[in-house]
Amino acid sequence: MSESAPPPRFLKLRLSAHYAGLFAPIGVMLPFWPLWLAGREMNEWQIGVILATGSISKILVNPLIGSWVDRLGRRRVAMVSLAFATCFAFLAFEATHGFMPLLLLSALASGLFTAQMPLAENLSLFMAHKHKFDYGRVRLWGSLAFILAAMLGGWFLSGRSSDYVLPLSLCFLLAMAFISLGLPEMVIERRAEGLTAGLSALLADKKFLLFLAAASALQASHMVYYGFSTLHWRQAGIDETTIGLLWSLGVVAEIVLFSQGNRVLDRLGPLRLMMLAGFGGLIRWSVLAFTTWLPALYAVQTLHALTFGAFHLGAMHYLARNIPVSLSARAQGLYSSSVTGIAQGAGMLAAGPLYHALGGHAFLTMALLSALGIWLAARLRSA
Repeated sequence: MSESAPPPRFLKLRLSAHYAGLFAPIGVMLPFWPLWLAGREMNEWQIGVILATGSISKILVNPLIGSWVDRLGRRRVAMVSLAFATCFAFLAFEATHGFMPLLLLSALASGLFTAQMPLAENLSLFMAHKHKFDYGRVRLWGSLAFILAAMLGGWFLSGRSSDYVLPLSLCFLLAMAFISLGLPEMVIERRAEGLTAGLSALLADKKFLLFLAAASALQASHMVYYGFSTLHWRQAGIDETTIGLLWSLGVVAEIVLFSQGNRVLDRLGPLRLMMLAGFGGLIRWSVLAFTTWLPALYAVQTLHALTFGAFHLGAMHYLARNIPVSLSARAQGLYSSSVTGIAQGAGMLAAGPLYHALGGHAFLTMALLSALGIWLAARLRSA
């Protein structure tokens, strides 16, 4: 695509719709999938391991897919194929029982699903920089879809068996697959080097590695929240509808931040945004560790704008500003592999035993990870 080429028709609408399609299933599965697993007689340790396996599957899948797509020079075919394959993989959960079968299927299904995210981010950031629009205002439609799906999920599941989580998730996954057919194509110069050459160049960059470490700490600080906040609040007597509202409130705050993405980014820059996310985590996780009082929960859920929203904007724009476009899919793949794969997977593996041993006080360990993320991002700023 030449620099003077006009944008594809309805570009922002198509990208926004794709984010909505990607995040609607997450809006159901992130808060309620642990309940579905508990309904299949999985204990806290097993739930933590199964959820972690979904993250760990990214470690190999995402960098390899990123390398393949960079060498291919195109994005759309891979994203559509992954979307439909995800639907078939999750359909298999209907007939799957027992810890080991659920573990293996989770690795496959989550690997297929999460491999789409770095490609979507890469495509959207490339188009935003090329055609001069605000990435945050496209990305916020994913967050809005998450909210609506979480609220719908909480309303629909209230008073119903946890078995309904899977068919509701499948409806959203199928919608995601059909929406992906409308994605624009992104064509860049094909790369002739071997599969691992670009990965080696990125892994030799000390600043890139320090960035991955800071992002990993900030992302991993959410793992007790993602894995066990629903169970924790349910055990405290909070109903599913209210839990859905609590999850949704956090994402509303995130949307507000995304809607002002370029203004916030121009004022603070990517690394200060990441540090701000860490400070938000220190407050949010400390409060969640000590109370399930609803007014306090509603208040600190707004800090999701910082712990995730500021973190995500900072991380994505750091990659866009510092990585050549010819390596961008690989960089996104490595980011996804290390941050939402290794770090998130290790954090989720630890979250199960931590929550079993400490209950709500397990959130304090997440506050420590937020502090580590602040320190690493500060080091990167001064590097």
